[in-house]
Amino acid sequence: MGLFDFVKEIGHKLFNRDEEAAERIKTHIEATNPGIDGLQVEYKNGVVSLTGQATSAEAMEKAVLMAGNVQGVSDVQIDKMQAP
Repeated sequence: MGLFDFVKEIGHKLFNRDEEAAERIKTHIEATNPGIDGLQVEYKNGVVSLTGQATSAEAMEKAVLMAGNVQGVSDVQIDKMQAP
């Protein structure tokens, strides 16, 4: 577990500049509150890194899918995500 691949050109268009990507993706995930406490999002060159404490495996999976379904995201890393 750790790296999930996505199609970079497909998905929700949430940001226009890389500088605003992490905050916009974080807001997008938190809007439906999938069950991640202390969520932190980093974005660099199409790769999103998620950090936080998932309340369940399903919550972690939902956060990965939400981040991956954003236009401009090619990979989602969850190495620093904790789940029960």
